[in-house]
Amino acid sequence: MAAQYVYVRDPSDDKIMEFPVSNDGTLPVYLINNTFNGFFGLKYNNEVTGFKRAVLTDPINQVFLAPEGGWDNKIFELVHSPSRSGKRSSRPYDGVQEANRLNTASVCPVKKSRKDNSNLPTSLAIQNFSFYIEENGIKNSVICLEKDFFCTFRHGTHKNFQLRDLVTIFNYDGEKSMEATVRYIDDRLDFIILRSTNKVEKVPILCRNFLPAEDLVVCGRSGSSGELIYAKGCIRTSLLQHFTHFTEQGLFEQRGPFLLANIHTLPGDSGAPVFGNRGLIGMHLGTTLYHNLIVNYMVITSDLIHGINVVKHQDSPARPGSREEPIRIRVDDKEFVGV
Repeated sequence: MAAQYVYVRDPSDDKIMEFPVSNDGTLPVYLINNTFNGFFGLKYNNEVTGFKRAVLTDPINQVFLAPEGGWDNKIFELVHSPSRSGKRSSRPYDGVQEANRLNTASVCPVKKSRKDNSNLPTSLAIQNFSFYIEENGIKNSVICLEKDFFCTFRHGTHKNFQLRDLVTIFNYDGEKSMEATVRYIDDRLDFIILRSTNKVEKVPILCRNFLPAEDLVVCGRSGSSGELIYAKGCIRTSLLQHFTHFTEQGLFEQRGPFLLANIHTLPGDSGAPVFGNRGLIGMHLGTTLYHNLIVNYMVITSDLIHGINVVKHQDSPARPGSREEPIRIRVDDKEFVGV
């Protein structure tokens, strides 16, 4: 069977490139991301309505889903993010382009009297909590939650991680490293908790509360160099949302709940810390379609804390008398002990 290809046009130069479709009929996001800088999504012309239509994605598996009618006889157009690039700004936090603020103004109302997001953490502060795992030359984000607890995403290559696996995590610039153990996996919420025997000095404030349109800053590694890149945005809605996920077995699973936001992120920003004015709000996982708009979704800090507490409970020694005595049954002078 001949390979099927998707034709993608870059509107900046009108050049068309072809990309192979996977055996399951999906188009991996990384194929596009590795070729085009500042890529945000795909769209095509709907011949029935005459309008442009966005290509849906599976945010968990990081693939584009085949549009209605399939990939054939269509030319897809890149959607570029106006505020992100693979080149790191000389002042990464303050250098987030003004276009980002303008593009989110319609969904992130800001009081006219406030000129900037002065309550958001600085880039130097966020660096202290930004770690990474390096796999095949790609740096995947890891967040420090407590002095010996870290978290990262579950999808993609991290699907291979198993409980008790040892991984090496690096600090933001790669000058220091430590070993950490996979201790908790949550497939429904798409995150992993890691625990290290080493302890870091600085930890973030973990914020459990959030408000609609609250200002946010995300610190991801979507650039080709894997260096930290920053972008601002806001919370889309404070109502947590569930999504239906199509599994490899052809079944539908419900995932979530997740917090939605409007931030100009790129593929590769999975696992990035998301900060609000009062501390770490959650971990960025990807983008999805919400009421015909592309939005970001994240796992909230409260769920990450729950994962930490499960591990702490597992590691804590049992207190005397805290566990009930096993059931004992005697039959014909033989004693049977229940679990």
